[in-house]
Amino acid sequence: MKNFFSFCLLSLSLWSNGQITLSGTSYTQNFDGVASGLPSGFQVATNSTTTSLGAAAAFTITATSWNSTTPGWKNYASADGLISTSTTTEQNNSSDRVAAIRQSTVGDPGAALEMQLANTVGFSGFSMSFKLQSLDVTSPRTTNWRVDYGFGASPSAFTLVGTSPVTITTGSSLFTNTTVTVNFGTALDNINQPVWIRIVTVVASTGSGNRPTTGIDDLVLSFSGGASCTPPATQTSAAAISNITASSFDINWTAGSGTNSLVVVKQASAVTGTPTSGTAYTANTVFGSGQTIAAGEFVVYNGVSNTVSVTGLASVTTYYVSVFSFNSVDNCYNTTSPAIANATTSCTQPTAQVSTIPVIPGSTTASISWSGGNGNSFLVRLNASNSFTAPTDGITYTANTVYASGEQTVYSGTGSSVNVSGLNASTTYYVTVYTYNSCGGTPDYLTTGNLIQSFSTTSGGGGEPPGYYASAAGLTCAALKTALSNIITTGMTPKTYGDLWTQYLVSDIKPREVGPGTSPNVIWDIYSDNPSGPDPYNFTPGTVASGGQQDNGTAATGEGQYYNREHSIPQSWFGASAGSGSIGPESDYFHIYPTDKIVNANRGNYIYGMVSAPTFTSQNGSKLGPNTVAGLSTTAFEPINGFKGDLARSFFYFVTRYQSNMAAWQTLSVEGNMAFDGTTWPSIELPYLIMMLQWNSLDPVSQKEIDRNNAGYIFQNNRNPYIDHPEFVSQIWSGGCGLLLPVELTAFNAKYASNSVVLSWKIERADGFNHFEIERSSDGGRTYQNAGIVPWQSGVNDYSFTDNVASLDGTVLYRLKMVDQNNVYKYSQVVPVKLPGFEGVAVLYPNPAKDLLTIAFRKSTGAILSVSIFDISGRTISASRLLPGQSVYSFNVSTLSNGKYILKIQDRDKTSYTQFVVQK
Repeated sequence: MKNFFSFCLLSLSLWSNGQITLSGTSYTQNFDGVASGLPSGFQVATNSTTTSLGAAAAFTITATSWNSTTPGWKNYASADGLISTSTTTEQNNSSDRVAAIRQSTVGDPGAALEMQLANTVGFSGFSMSFKLQSLDVTSPRTTNWRVDYGFGASPSAFTLVGTSPVTITTGSSLFTNTTVTVNFGTALDNINQPVWIRIVTVVASTGSGNRPTTGIDDLVLSFSGGASCTPPATQTSAAAISNITASSFDINWTAGSGTNSLVVVKQASAVTGTPTSGTAYTANTVFGSGQTIAAGEFVVYNGVSNTVSVTGLASVTTYYVSVFSFNSVDNCYNTTSPAIANATTSCTQPTAQVSTIPVIPGSTTASISWSGGNGNSFLVRLNASNSFTAPTDGITYTANTVYASGEQTVYSGTGSSVNVSGLNASTTYYVTVYTYNSCGGTPDYLTTGNLIQSFSTTSGGGGEPPGYYASAAGLTCAALKTALSNIITTGMTPKTYGDLWTQYLVSDIKPREVGPGTSPNVIWDIYSDNPSGPDPYNFTPGTVASGGQQDNGTAATGEGQYYNREHSIPQSWFGASAGSGSIGPESDYFHIYPTDKIVNANRGNYIYGMVSAPTFTSQNGSKLGPNTVAGLSTTAFEPINGFKGDLARSFFYFVTRYQSNMAAWQTLSVEGNMAFDGTTWPSIELPYLIMMLQWNSLDPVSQKEIDRNNAGYIFQNNRNPYIDHPEFVSQIWSGGCGLLLPVELTAFNAKYASNSVVLSWKIERADGFNHFEIERSSDGGRTYQNAGIVPWQSGVNDYSFTDNVASLDGTVLYRLKMVDQNNVYKYSQVVPVKLPGFEGVAVLYPNPAKDLLTIAFRKSTGAILSVSIFDISGRTISASRLLPGQSVYSFNVSTLSNGKYILKIQDRDKTSYTQFVVQK
């Protein structure tokens, strides 16, 4: 049965509150469950001294506010996540609790939180940390605390241990949350009797006025485990290696006096690690798959035999072996002078070539893969004619994935695919693969039976090549971003900054709308184009000398005079200064647009943003001025809505293509530092990312972008993946990847009431949001079920949901799944709700009682219950039994005198106490 009366007022902490039995390497206690009483192994006391545990003290489990002056040990809210002025309601709603004392003449001095360990046999190296919290800023007195320890059932002496900080105090009208650390050295090692550790005050507080409210939270006791053991007297001997092949060998040895032998293998150098007694190691005869005793040192055998066959080895490689004798009953190892041996694997020629060579061609690229073959490496050759020369054993061939001419090696290694560039469109090519064993730098090739596969490249310009993003399939988050970075980097043919002028004449033009000029097409300038009406002006493509309006270095006095090259990611952000012959990010077509020279100059190096009170507005409505985006409070440039998505996807391309440069570029400029976060993922500072995600949704991919992307592929042989696959954006930068949604959750609470749990939460802001999904777990968080959906309402900050839990019992966990309009989501923190247990007790009423005291259960009882009433001195007043099958029971208390009483309910498994009052 579960704990009885979740609302009960008092639980007594007795000296018999259990002991803590150590296991593992640490014990942690966060005191979040003190609403049900102190954890097992803990007790609270007053009148503690340096020679005694003190007197048992009551612990009040009802939530109490920090400034309550009623003395005693109680359930308070932790300082974590709150501030000194947090209201009583905020404190009571906090699920983070502490054991705390409001000192008075009782407990000043002598207040102590005491933990009892059953013993420390087999454990050593103890240290401890905890948070000491001063919770009431209206308490001017200062209390000094200390940490000490004692031994035995009831120690008569306690030893002070040093803390960091050295002096730990509460009070002084301060709100503090101090992490205290303690190192016990060897004092607590291997003690075969109860060990007591106390956080205690043994001197009176100083000053005048209110005494402090002091909380203790997040206690962690750390230690090393494992008692000493007696290893086998005789170590293994005579290790030998036989039956050596290119990938396997057998190990033999003479067993020691232990019950088992542990065999460890390491590649290239001798085994230097030793197994740790007390540890049962998992072995695997495939080298590299077993547990390690040190880096690169793998367990290949753990058993009673004296031989093992090891596989998974590399050819022409030396391996080293160590064999240890041990007793399996306690995993106690003899680590002195284990039997050792070493051997080098052989090299043999493969016997089977690859069986298939699938090719996915583009116009100037091809994705080549292969399967089959029993060599450990592969040599891939490409030719424009069906003619190949067999490779020569012992020669290592240099590969180049950019095809030039004739028979060329495009890959040599252990992989199974390669992307080749430099091909001509509409051309037939031939590819073959030779399998070989690398043999330590002297390869042995299988030169007969090699398959030859032909393929033809496409005509070009037709869109995304088949299989272009194949290596990114199924990936999300950082892994997807890295895969895309590899795809758009591999095979990219950088063009010069000067090449952009020519490319603009091909791919950045549209039909003329206004202005003089003989050309039917004009430059498509995102800073002057008006998608919903006539353009304010148009640019004639080409150089001034040929009648065009390309920037020739002449100063412009107004819009519409010249167009130039706008780096949507400014060059100062990545430390470049483009010249006509320069290549790199400063000449990358996918983020450099033709734009009006004056508007480009006004944009300068400023970050993109949302502008209020513009100081400059272009003729198509692009603006420069103060940025209104939270976290980006600086001057910003805001393009019109019709091109915000274009620029967002260019930015996503840039931080993907150049993700390995983010760390170096983050702090090159103030503006760039607001956009780049210095990581390969997410690469983007959160405020800027939220804005870019909004822009991406506001302005979906247009035909202009698709056409420009296809042209860019022909121009520099890579693509913008976020134009081809807009879904990549949410798959990389989503709440499911651990990023913040455009919603700020400021409170999330849950409260049980009448067979229901009422959830309430509050948000501060939401932008592009959609709905909340309430998820519930009744199995400790292993699985969650959807309990309901609450739609987001614009302008509404407070929400609630009622969940019927009549059929549930125990502790139920709740979380919010917060979903935006892109299906990007993030989870809230988990909030636990402890449903009334002990046959589902719902309420004890009335309390205070006059004539009858009634107990109402959430469901009918299933067992006979024993009920006793005690007065406050512990004297039994009455005893009775409750038969099963009912949910409501009443007791006549009219004969009892006014005062406090304890009601005890007991079944076969558990006992619960609660207090009630008789008042006539």
